[in-house]
Amino acid sequence: MASPIKKTDNPEFTGPELATILNLSTARISQLTADGTILRAKSKKYPLSAITDYIRWLKRTNPKPKPESKLDGLKLEEQRALLTAEQLREKKRDNDLADGLIAPISDITDTIVKVGSIIMSNLESLPGRMKRANPELTAHDINIVKKTISKCCQAISEMKEDVD
Repeated sequence: MASPIKKTDNPEFTGPELATILNLSTARISQLTADGTILRAKSKKYPLSAITDYIRWLKRTNPKPKPESKLDGLKLEEQRALLTAEQLREKKRDNDLADGLIAPISDITDTIVKVGSIIMSNLESLPGRMKRANPELTAHDINIVKKTISKCCQAISEMKEDVD
């Protein structure tokens, strides 16, 4: 059995960890952060309170269901058919995952972060390569390229922070 979290503990979670805990995508975590529903700590990680913030938000935005559920009017056979269809959908997703037809969000996120790093390193070396390939370029030309590259690298870096 897991040990309970003590009031003195102050665990923090990365975006993907919080997404797993809340059964959400990392994109949804970023969206909830952007709209102020959950807050990050100064460490850019999510404190334990992010979970309770999300639960409070759910309670505010999702009023209590009506006493008459959608399934109440359905016959037992129809309910079983819906349940079977949902189980088949979940099994298909599991099979697609096992066959490599789809990928978990965390794998896709990791790949995007790696690709972003590769792009940034290539962009940062571009001005030097341009100057070697074309010595007639002026310092002004190279500075324009450097400024543009800096903006691109900043945008990539911000995207990587959102993923974490």
